Amino acid sequence: PTSGVMPVAFDLKGSMASANWFQAQFAGRLVKKEYVCLCEGVPLGPIGFTDEVSTPLLTVEFAGQAKHTEVSELMGREARTSYDIIGRYRAPGPELQAEAMLLLVKPLTGRTHQIR
Repeated sequence: PTSGVMPVAFDLKGSMASANWFQAQFAGRLVKKEYVCLCEGVPLGPIGFTDEVSTPLLTVEFAGQAKHTEVSELMGREARTSYDIIGRYRAPGPELQAEAMLLLVKPLTGRTHQIR
């Protein structure tokens, strides 16, 4: 599951000035987004390590209703996300190789589901 903040603009007497201002900030890519993610998998590096994921993504619509995002080298649009490792956690027991990592994730492009 994901959670976040949803900005809401209120103006007096039906004015759209605040809503227009918010829309312009997003359209001009002036809004910076950060997510804290707990991920499980192969270790990505030590705490403090920073890297970037760059994978072309394609959003496919099914019968005009549901949407699905997939990796597509041929038809996908650029999707770039940087991440910083801010914590590492191992499961108890010697037989488990999986590790949980706490990441600070920053989408650099605005693709649907690019950090999932």
